[in-house]
Amino acid sequence: TQLSGATTTIHALGCATCGLLQSPSHDGAPCARCGARMHARNFDAVAITAALVCAALIMLFPANIYPMNSSDLLGEQLEYTNFGYVLQLWHLGLWPLGVVTFWTSILNPALMLICLGWCVVAVWRRSGRRLVLRTRLVRTVAEAGRWSETGPLTIVFFVPLIDFGHLGAEAAGWGATAFIIMSLLTIAASVTFDPRLMWDAASRTGLAGHAVGGDT
Repeated sequence: TQLSGATTTIHALGCATCGLLQSPSHDGAPCARCGARMHARNFDAVAITAALVCAALIMLFPANIYPMNSSDLLGEQLEYTNFGYVLQLWHLGLWPLGVVTFWTSILNPALMLICLGWCVVAVWRRSGRRLVLRTRLVRTVAEAGRWSETGPLTIVFFVPLIDFGHLGAEAAGWGATAFIIMSLLTIAASVTFDPRLMWDAASRTGLAGHAVGGDT
């Protein structure tokens, strides 16, 4: 099979959904077990992932700058951002909860985007360094990304239910919307990226075997 100008012999084709190994002749055909489309490589994955990561990185700023929700308590308007939540919890002495909020709302999304960006740049540079680590990071981001939406989705769907008329009411802010969009873009980027392209790129420079030895 020809892979971007390099000749690579593929002896078996693994389904990305259920992991079933099949003959390379199944490339482009449905998986015999789960019916998912089989692909030896997705060469558009790098460009698509790069675009999604850039879009998610842009949305990261309004997600943390704009308020996640606003409160109307006895006529007083209050707005809360992610940083505001962390500072308020810290001042109340609830620093463990503040650390968790800082990690899930600010640091973790940024780290996931940095990891995906690192993998994309590594393919472009045909880098053979830390291949095992980068492959594990991609899988971790794909698994952890779905849980990052729990907080914003709770705000968007349940906060508007708090309505006590003139006494108090809650409403979701633009920050929650931006955070959900950012999370969806991050999940899409982790799903579209093909980690095998990192190994293919390194094999063209003869560094794949050395990278495995260095990582282990």
